[in-house]
Amino acid sequence: MVGPVESMRSLLLCLIILFGVGMQATSAQTEVSALDWIPAGFEGFLRVDLADPDRTLLELNLAYYAASYIQPLRVNAAQQRRLEDFFPVDFFDVEGVSFQDVILPWLSGELVAAYRAFDDRFRVSLDDLLLILPAKDSFAAAAALSRIVAEQDFAERDSYRGTPIVIGDRTAMAFTPAAVLVGPRPLLEQAIDAQAGERERLIDTEGYAATALEGRAAVHAYIDGEAALRALSVALQGDSSATPLLEAFGDALSAYDGGAFGTALLTGAVDGLSISLGTDTFRNTVNTTIRLKTDVASEAGPVVDDAVLNFIPRSAMLVQSGSSANTAFYNTLLTLPLTGFTANLLGGFVANPAAAQPAIEATPSLPTADDLKAAVDGFLTALETGRNFSVADDLVAHLDGSYAFALIPRPNDPDPLTGARYDMLLVTRVSDAAAALDGASLLAQSVFAVDARAFEDATVGDESFRTLYIEPIGVPLLQLGTVDGMLVVGTGNAVEQAVRAGRGDNRLVNVPRWQNVSRDGQPALYVDLNAVYSTFFGAQSGGAVSQGIGQLGIRVQDLGAGLYQIDATVTLPETL
Repeated sequence: MVGPVESMRSLLLCLIILFGVGMQATSAQTEVSALDWIPAGFEGFLRVDLADPDRTLLELNLAYYAASYIQPLRVNAAQQRRLEDFFPVDFFDVEGVSFQDVILPWLSGELVAAYRAFDDRFRVSLDDLLLILPAKDSFAAAAALSRIVAEQDFAERDSYRGTPIVIGDRTAMAFTPAAVLVGPRPLLEQAIDAQAGERERLIDTEGYAATALEGRAAVHAYIDGEAALRALSVALQGDSSATPLLEAFGDALSAYDGGAFGTALLTGAVDGLSISLGTDTFRNTVNTTIRLKTDVASEAGPVVDDAVLNFIPRSAMLVQSGSSANTAFYNTLLTLPLTGFTANLLGGFVANPAAAQPAIEATPSLPTADDLKAAVDGFLTALETGRNFSVADDLVAHLDGSYAFALIPRPNDPDPLTGARYDMLLVTRVSDAAAALDGASLLAQSVFAVDARAFEDATVGDESFRTLYIEPIGVPLLQLGTVDGMLVVGTGNAVEQAVRAGRGDNRLVNVPRWQNVSRDGQPALYVDLNAVYSTFFGAQSGGAVSQGIGQLGIRVQDLGAGLYQIDATVTLPETL
């Protein structure tokens, strides 16, 4: 592995972390596109818009700044980067050569790095890297690169399909009328064949054609479907070691109707995905868009009912919402057996290295899909036989609409029983409020190993809630009730705050923190990053608490026919 390869890979990694506009489908264009040279079979590419280098450099630095707060141990944004830092050219093996001086003057507005294969950390060796440098003046390009050619110790000159090729000490260059290609000779020949129509191009594949994005973006990337699950593992864990757990979870989801999107993504049924990265300097945000094509046919589903979000108080630091509460219920059940493997799934987010669990390779045994299903089935069977309680009939059947789940910080008042520095709140639409409340109460009794007599009626606002108290101090541990046809469940003081929000007092949806990430639609996931770091990591957050970063909002759209789009927005401090 070498410097330039790592820098280009680092830029792709930044996009993957931000998870996230891009470009038009090039198969319909008549002019030569840099993407025309990428052969089918490559695992991905990175396209950088350099029509305005200063603007793109600013956007790249802002993206790294945001990524450094999402995963501080993996991305370092302590200082401003130059173009040379993003695009080093030391693979030419010539001293005193910079991208700014030697390549940028003749570059025709963009740069493309194509990757034949990624390793388990999404790194690429020189043998698998193809650089495509479109030239606005081929003579200027040849003149600028003449010094590099002259200083190669063992340079060889050849041609392929009439295209001159110079084979240098560490890499080769092909000089076409429209672009300079840099890479190992076999990849140069494949690229020339693809552009000449003698080999299938990546942009002609179904995965790319379905996911190509329109509009201007600082960076656009594409990842082949075969590498999509590895990309998710790298985004969450830092390498591909989380793949077995993700696959097990995906297989288990399919048994419980866990949703077409999650099932397709986690079982590898993805044809391809496109990612674009840009900034909005007016809104002071970094924006990432991801479009995926899956093999699982779907129809665009309902959107989240705003009414459930109206119950979320403004102090909430994390909100996850969706349009199908019953699907979310089973998804949650399936995650419970994975709680002991959090560091194996989310190691990229661990802010304190000392708190990290052993690497996945050191874990004695990993749960399979059958293990996860057995754990859930065992739990459901135990409830049915021991409590005469059918989760499917007595609870889930009544969860037929939208829901919102929130974490509410309590930084100076940890829970007296558990020590938790946050409360939990669930608000969900139900078809039968009384039946849903009875079902939720039975589930709570089973979880806390108490009977109905342990719950007392308490009035919150004008509403009655079944309340389980922490004795002898009389502090609410859990409260359950129904308000306006919705089931409201919360720990600690969460229900009191939710009832006030439902009346219009201190709603999260009314404050700028939420609105800054929801202008294009309600996010499925909202995170106040500063509050999360303060609550869970304190001073161990790598500086996020003291400097601040803003909020993260992720919106998921089902576009139908197996096509999904994820839009992620990170707000930045106004002082940047």
